[in-house]
Amino acid sequence: MTVTFYTGFQLNVENPAYDFSYLNGSSTRSASVLGPLFIALSCILQKGLSDDFPYPITSTAATSMFSTLQCAIIGVIMDHGSGWSLQSKLRLISVIYSGVFGSAIACLVTAFFIAKKGPVFVSMFNPLSLILVAVLGWAFLKEKLYIGSLLGSSLILMGFFGFLWGNWKEARAKTHMRSISTGDI
Repeated sequence: MTVTFYTGFQLNVENPAYDFSYLNGSSTRSASVLGPLFIALSCILQKGLSDDFPYPITSTAATSMFSTLQCAIIGVIMDHGSGWSLQSKLRLISVIYSGVFGSAIACLVTAFFIAKKGPVFVSMFNPLSLILVAVLGWAFLKEKLYIGSLLGSSLILMGFFGFLWGNWKEARAKTHMRSISTGDI
């Protein structure tokens, strides 16, 4: 929350020489309200789906397929101007590559690690995306960095490493308890 809501003073960090400012599209107020609303609704629906349908990889594939279908319909219907045009083969290949590797494989890897390590371990990696967004926004979109971003990122990293340290200590204690119970000491 510190990264998102607290700005503080601006850090005087020079932006890189790249110019990707054309990627920084303008969004309307309604789009900024509807996006989080639809994401929350999606999470509620997926919770019901995961309770009734116990096959996570199949439900992930079905969710991705329906999302792709919805995006294709919206892409055909909406007039997005030249910035959204997929006339170029490079743009089309980039979108397909991003969809396959950025979404499908990420969902499968997440489901795999949830099955192996549990949901708490996997969810600890999600806040790292906030740090990545702040750094990439500064590097490619010339966004300003604020003390809130630095402070929030530091808190996220401290919590992350604290969790990993506690997880390591817990695993070590379990191993020690197993060795005591088998008499290997």
